[in-house]
Amino acid sequence: MDVYTVLILLGTGLAGGFMAAMVGGASVITFPVLLAVGLPPITATASNLVAVSAGNFLAAMTDRGNLPPFNRAFVGLVVASLAGALLGAVLLLATPTRMFEQLIPLLLGFATILFGFAFQPLIGTHDGVKVFIFLAIGFGLSGLSYGSLGSALATLFPTPVRYTGSSMAFNVAGILGASFAAPVASALAKQYGLAYVGYYLSVAGVITLIALLFIKGEKL
Repeated sequence: MDVYTVLILLGTGLAGGFMAAMVGGASVITFPVLLAVGLPPITATASNLVAVSAGNFLAAMTDRGNLPPFNRAFVGLVVASLAGALLGAVLLLATPTRMFEQLIPLLLGFATILFGFAFQPLIGTHDGVKVFIFLAIGFGLSGLSYGSLGSALATLFPTPVRYTGSSMAFNVAGILGASFAAPVASALAKQYGLAYVGYYLSVAGVITLIALLFIKGEKL
């Protein structure tokens, strides 16, 4: 690893740590850079999550006065988060890199579609066990998505502009897609019920599958 790469990673780490502590979402900076310097998607995913964890933890401790009360609901959320993250990590590490790059994006699209139909049966009942299962599956899918997303984006751009292209695509997609997710989900839940929030997620999964079929980079 040359000095130039070390300096890029150091600067990215500082910017990502600052962003994680202030507003969150540091992965939009750190993850594309890790891919750009040549790390495989699986390694980049694991490295990115470890790198941003410290900033997130320090931010939570600094703002601990605004944390929810340490009750059963909070403990259940933490346990569900850990279980989902562990499941996603185990599956991520157990998957061969080439298979990961080709198959996981498509499987995640199908899984997202099915997961959308689980909103009402699982989380709508307010049953602790079902909510735990819902959160574990959701966090697991989320953990797996980061690596496959980076791999899919990286195939779209030649090496000289891979960082710029994947970073811009990631950020623009986040702005156009994620910025509408919360208000649309809230409106659907209020107007039609929780099940329609799941249907909204399923539609997003269908759009994802269609988009994957039109990727013209390295074949997924």
